[in-house]
Amino acid sequence: MNIDDEIKRVRDLVAAGKTSSEPDEALPKAPTIELIVNGELYVDQVPEIGLKVGVDYDTMQTGQKFVLHLFSNTPSDGDYRSEPVTVNEVKPYVVTVPKENIEKMHKNELGLCLYFIDDKETSNWTSFTVRWHLLSRTTVT
Repeated sequence: MNIDDEIKRVRDLVAAGKTSSEPDEALPKAPTIELIVNGELYVDQVPEIGLKVGVDYDTMQTGQKFVLHLFSNTPSDGDYRSEPVTVNEVKPYVVTVPKENIEKMHKNELGLCLYFIDDKETSNWTSFTVRWHLLSRTTVT
């Protein structure tokens, strides 16, 4: 599997109107991002140390490598590809995406996150709308 081809395929699905990954039991679980609330990720809520993304899948084995990708549905300077993570212990892993990458993503556009195992298997994907500020909801009278 070519990783760049798979990312293009996901972007093509989004362009065709698909906004989320259909849960596919044959694929590893989608990455988890706790800061996504109601399908939205607010850039101003991302800590300075970066966005924590959880990776945990049922077929995890010692010695495997996975690479996390977080990107906009159209290419941007914020597209992020992690260094390969080697599974030393079968446990949930956390990959931190630098905040500067999140700040460069296209605002009000769909963001996507998935990972690749040993350059041959992809995960289900997580999607979210990138927003800039979480506005408090106040009523002016």
